[in-house]
Amino acid sequence: MPIYPAVQFMTTGGTLVGNKVRLDGSDAMANPVVDAGWYMAENSGSSIIRKFGENDDLDTALETVWDVGGLYPWNAFSAATLLDVVSDEVEDVFSGTGARVAELQGLDANFNKVTENVNLSGTIAVSTTLQFRRLFRIKVLSAGTQGSNEGTVTASHPDGTTLAQVSATKNQTLMALWTVPSGKTMYMVDVYFNGGVAQRTIHAELYIRSPNQVFQLKRHFKLYESSIIYTFPFPLVVSSTSDIEIRAESSGVNGQLAAGFSGYYK
Repeated sequence: MPIYPAVQFMTTGGTLVGNKVRLDGSDAMANPVVDAGWYMAENSGSSIIRKFGENDDLDTALETVWDVGGLYPWNAFSAATLLDVVSDEVEDVFSGTGARVAELQGLDANFNKVTENVNLSGTIAVSTTLQFRRLFRIKVLSAGTQGSNEGTVTASHPDGTTLAQVSATKNQTLMALWTVPSGKTMYMVDVYFNGGVAQRTIHAELYIRSPNQVFQLKRHFKLYESSIIYTFPFPLVVSSTSDIEIRAESSGVNGQLAAGFSGYYK
């Protein structure tokens, strides 16, 4: 959201850090602490992170909110590795009518940010030239006359484990997970959940795994044909190289949930 002068913010030490109002010109803030946090993010060289995902086939056991289904296979990343990128549609090729170039975003062996663009070759797998220790987003950068990927584009571990996929026509992964880069601290500002199948109660949970620990539950929400946007009273601090994941389960088969989180890191 753009920043406009009006309201002053000061650090705990009394230093003036700037002014801010909302886009509509009002100076009433629902959460001054969080708004001040966003101000600092936008004016101190921090990077904004927004992750979102969807799972359209939730059952009665916990699954990750991503479009592959099931729990995310974190154990496949015991070490950095080359990835295989492929589509199930022949037109997702550099000279075809579908997706041509896909951008992979993740972390390298040292948990530093890494990005690679891959020229797709339809149903023939293309290996990355860079190694990935984490993969948290794929975007289609260019496409033929269809304007999007015609098939499902996947990035997999050499052992065949799917680590991310772009569902047909989406041009973007739907993965409610992320890992904080090395040397950075993430400040989570909010999470959101939107459950959409009649007569299904959805239990949605935010998990964080700090380095050398296990995934720990940080927030639990219950939805029944409803939506939740939860803003932390104070940003939730997530340490360097920690993994973040949203999981969910349904009271019956074929539950659905869209979910995500946002914050900043520096």
